[in-house]
Amino acid sequence: MMALPIVAMAAPALAEDLSGDWLVTLTTVRPTYNQGSSACFTLTQTSSFQKWMNSGTFTIAGTSVEGTYYAVNSVLTGFATLPNNGFLLLSGHLYHKGIVNTSFLEIVNGAPSSGNFSAVSGCG
Repeated sequence: MMALPIVAMAAPALAEDLSGDWLVTLTTVRPTYNQGSSACFTLTQTSSFQKWMNSGTFTIAGTSVEGTYYAVNSVLTGFATLPNNGFLLLSGHLYHKGIVNTSFLEIVNGAPSSGNFSAVSGCG
């Protein structure tokens, strides 16, 4: 008997719009110099990534950073190019209008920083 390969294509499975402000706080960070720092991320749903409904752009308040995000099967992924030949990658699980089980990787000038973050809706 021959095994047949199974090929699956991920498709967005969320019905809600993620647009709005999200307060992101770095909680467990290596190296620790950014531990506890926060920033306001503004997500704008544009359906621009692969024409998926739950995708769009984000900005970080007070910076020139602009990125792209998408949500597939309740997993949110965001990525952006940073100044000084850097990049940012964020990932988290969407759960009850919050973002949990998070991780991030940031590399600037070849120096990595990684860890976890918390995210809550609204930047008050």
